Formats: sequence, structure tokens, C-alpha cells
Amino acid sequence: MPKAPDGSREDALPLAAAVLCAAALRVAFYSGLTGYDEFAYARIAADISEGVFRLGDASGYYGFRYLVTYPAALFHKLLGQGVYAAAAWPFLCSLCNTVLAYFIGRELFDRRAGVISAFLQAFLPLSVVHGTMLYPEEILTLWTGLAALLFLKGSKKGGSWGGAGLLALSGLAAGFGWHTRLNSAIMLLVFAAWLIKLRPRPAHLAVAAGFAAALVPDWIAGAALAGSPLFSLHSQLTKLAADTAVYPEGHLVYLRGLLGLDLYGLALFGVSFYLFAAAVIGFAMKKRLAQIWLPLAWFAVVFAYLEFGPASLSPYKPVHKQLRFLSMAMFPGLAVAGAYLSELRRGLAWPVLGFALAASFIGAREMSAYQTREAAPLRLAGDYLEKRAPAGVYADGAWAQFLGYSMRKPNKPYYHQRDKTDFLQPYNEAIKIENLSGRCVIEAHPPGIMALTAPSSNLVTAASIGGSAVIYCFK
Repeated sequence: MPKAPDGSREDALPLAAAVLCAAALRVAFYSGLTGYDEFAYARIAADISEGVFRLGDASGYYGFRYLVTYPAALFHKLLGQGVYAAAAWPFLCSLCNTVLAYFIGRELFDRRAGVISAFLQAFLPLSVVHGTMLYPEEILTLWTGLAALLFLKGSKKGGSWGGAGLLALSGLAAGFGWHTRLNSAIMLLVFAAWLIKLRPRPAHLAVAAGFAAALVPDWIAGAALAGSPLFSLHSQLTKLAADTAVYPEGHLVYLRGLLGLDLYGLALFGVSFYLFAAAVIGFAMKKRLAQIWLPLAWFAVVFAYLEFGPASLSPYKPVHKQLRFLSMAMFPGLAVAGAYLSELRRGLAWPVLGFALAASFIGAREMSAYQTREAAPLRLAGDYLEKRAPAGVYADGAWAQFLGYSMRKPNKPYYHQRDKTDFLQPYNEAIKIENLSGRCVIEAHPPGIMALTAPSSNLVTAASIGGSAVIYCFK
């Protein structure tokens, strides 16, 4: 199949079409604030937008993911608190990822592979769903993908120090990923693996310099405010080490998810990894594996970390990661799939691509519907409490984080200080108090016997919320 020269302006129109498709899908399948993590990030961002930042905010690591919360705070400042402000930053990153998929595909293969990669990324369910959720996924994918692209471009320069500037920017982008979620540091191992083929030069030392430069402001802040330059790192690793038993499903959970053998996996990846596997087999049969060595190494290193890596280094505790973390491994998979599809006969390539995009569309729709169902009880609870305007609320988990964000306006600023004067307190605190006059309690389990000690005569209402909680309000 003849190929147009790299960098052709002919790509502008299809790339714009891919970005428009990406935007339309993310708007159509927007599912809103849906879970604990989102509410934690959104609340911290809303506080930052009003000039309030507390070191170590929100349980160990949320407050230290600066490249999630600070840009989100900017959008809260511009748009005001609400669903649009919370979704704006991941949405922008997700659209940038569609463009980045094109440039990575073109860098690794050719412009046609880049265009197809962009469309695959635009329709990728994982990206569509998280493209409007205030989670690290799309943000982290942007920084790690940009770091990889800059590394590849810098490595092509000649001489001992050629491309050092691009390589420094690559390290800086990886460092920005570190401030999104710590596991972005896996890209340093990807770069080390790439140097087996690309061959190291003194210029590659600039990667480490760029990465360190991104971390210096955090070290300074930790030393000044907490007496330790590594305060944020220690805080995050302590929290991560405590979470080692959260995902005990076993290694096969990844195969089920990647191959779409369960609905959750299909709704994250569609058939992307079928295409990736077919592409690898196709290149192998033609004895051209060397042509896809770089993206294969990228995927293999990230996947190996997610499959066998630790939650923390001290103590070293391997833990199964969530499937959505594989966002970091999607660019190489999509690029290889794009290269494979670009070489198929024209009469075969379009039906295969159409099937892949249709399956991805269905997966994104299903995941969006699932997220909406998950969020529905929280929104019902918020509406219920806003109508009653309680003097205080007792709740835990996602309920507490959601209310801490959604009810900030009438009760701001919200500080989770475990103090009896706070508006929002843990559920267990309500059991210790005899007089709950004017307050509401969320019992976050199916309707049952209330465990509170307050006289039943004080009870005004007891409302079931979506079958997943009961709200008790007292006069």
C-alpha cells in the first residue's frame, strides 16, 4: 500500500474528525461525579480555588496529586463549583490524547498508522468514560504519552548531546505524571528498556535532570511545611501499603478484562486488545517483530508492573492493580493496532476498523450507564438533604466525600477535622451523641435497624436512598 510522506497536511482533516468524534462521545456518555476518589479530588480542587490548601489533605495521597487538583481548581475558579468544572480538565486531557495518539503512531510507524491510532483512541471506552471523570487516568496518560514521544524524538538526534533539550522535557513530563499518580515513574523503566535498541548517549542523562526538576518544588514544600522533603512520598506510600488487599481478584482478572470476557473489561477496552494481539501475531508471521519492538517494550514493561508490581517499596508488597490503570499502556497497543490496520487491504481495513469502533462505542455506553447508576443514590441523598438544610450530617466513605463537595456552598469551607462543631462528621460519631436535633445521619447499608441511641421521638424522617442507604433526620 503506497504511503504519503510523513507530516503530510492531508492528515489535518481526519485528525480533526477524530477529535470531534472524541468530544462528541465524551459529552454523550458523561456520567458525572460518581465515586469516592472523584469527590475527594473535586473537594480539594474547590478548596484550592478559594485559596485553601492543606498538606496531606484527604487521606494520604489525594492532596499530593497536584496535576489533578490544581488544574481542576483553575476550572472551578473559571466555571464555578459543579459538574462542568470537575469534568473540564480530564476532558481537555482526553482530547489532547486523541491528538497525541496520532503523533505517537506517526513517530513509531507512519502517518496512516497515526490517523487510525487517533480514531481508536477517540473511541476507546476507557478514555471515553474517564474523559469526563476527575480521575488521574486521562491526565496521567497525557503526561506519560508526551514523555514517550519526546524521548523518541530526542533519541533520534545525533551527537553526544543532540536532543538533550527534548529529553529533558521528556523527563519533566514524566515528573508531571508523578504529580498525577506515582506509578508514572514506570516510564523511566520503559526508557531504560528502549535504550537497549536506541543506544544510550550522554544526552539521555537529561531525562533524569528533567524528572528531578519536576520534583524539586514538592521537596521544597515538604521541607518547609512538614520538616521533610519527602513528606508527600512517605505519606502516599504509607497509604498505598495499607491498600494492598484491595484488589485480590488474581492475575487472570487482567486477561478477562483485556479480552472482554466480562462486561467490565469490554466496557473499558472494547476490542482494542484483540486488535493489538492480532497485530503482534501478524507482524510475527511476517518476521517483522523488530519493527514493533519499541511499542512492545513499552506495553510489556507497564503491563508487567501492573501485573506483578508493588503498591509500595517499603515494605515491598505486590498487589493487583485496577484495570483502569492500564490507561498507561494503551498508546503502544493502539499504535501497533493502527499500523496493522493501515497495512490491510483497503476492502478489509475499513470493515475491521468499523467493527472495532462500533464495539468500543457499545462498551463506552455500557460503562457510562453503569457509572450513572452508581452515582444515582448519592445524588438522591444530596437532593434530599438540601431540601431539609440540616445543621450537620454524619456519613462515611463516598457519601461523606460527595456531601463534602456538593454541600460546600451553604457550609464552606469544609474541613474534615473530626471535630464536633464540623458540619460533616463520621457516622460512628452520631452513635455517641444523645441529642441529634436538627441533624441527619446516613446509614450506608440496606435498610435495617437503626443503631443510634437518640430517642425515636426526635426522629422526623427515615428515607431509603436507592436501596443502598437510609437517611435519618431529627427535629
